[in-house]
Amino acid sequence: MIGPKCPLCGLEGCWRQIQPYERGVTELFPFREDSVAVARFQCTSRFKTFSLLPVQLIPYFRYTTSSVIGAILAMWILVRDDHAGHFGRLLDRPDVIHADSRVTVWLLETWLRVVLTGLRRTHAFLAQRPDRRGEYSVLARVDGVAQVAAYFDAWGVRAPPQRPAEVFRVFVRHGRSTNGFLVGTPSQVRGK
Repeated sequence: MIGPKCPLCGLEGCWRQIQPYERGVTELFPFREDSVAVARFQCTSRFKTFSLLPVQLIPYFRYTTSSVIGAILAMWILVRDDHAGHFGRLLDRPDVIHADSRVTVWLLETWLRVVLTGLRRTHAFLAQRPDRRGEYSVLARVDGVAQVAAYFDAWGVRAPPQRPAEVFRVFVRHGRSTNGFLVGTPSQVRGK
C-alpha cells in the first residue's frame, strides 16, 4: 500500500496510477517460471515513475524472495551438516536446485552479498526488539551463510523454509515497520 504521500516527493495525493508492466519471475522451490504484473505510478510533481512490488519480489531480482533465502538456507544445511562451504556443492544437488533454473555460483554469491547487506543495514532496527536483543548480538561474531541462517532462525524460519509464506511474513513485517525493503534497493533510493 502506498498511502496518501508520494514516496518520491513526499507530497500528499500527487501520484497517479499508470499502466502496469509484466516482470519475469522464477521460483526455485518448486521450480517454475512465470510473470507477474507490477503496479506502476507516476509522481505528478517530478514526472518520475515508481512501482509497487509484490512482497515476493526483490528490487532488480528475477528470483523470488523465498528462492533467494531458500537457496542460502539450503547452503547453510550443507555447511552445518557436511562442513562443505562452497556454493558449487549446492548446484550439484538437483533435488535442491533444479537444473533448468540457470542458477550459478556467481548468482548464489551475489544473493548472499545482497542479503547480508540488507540484514546489516537494518541490524540496528532489528536489535531494538527486546525479545530478540540477545539473538542479534551474537550475529556480529558470525559470518556469511551462518549469519543469514541466524537471522531467519530468530524470526522462526528454519532451514530450509517449508513454505514461501514463512519468508514473506518476515519481509512484510519488516516493510510495514520500516517502510523499506529488507533486501535490495529500489530505484528511488539508489545513488542517494
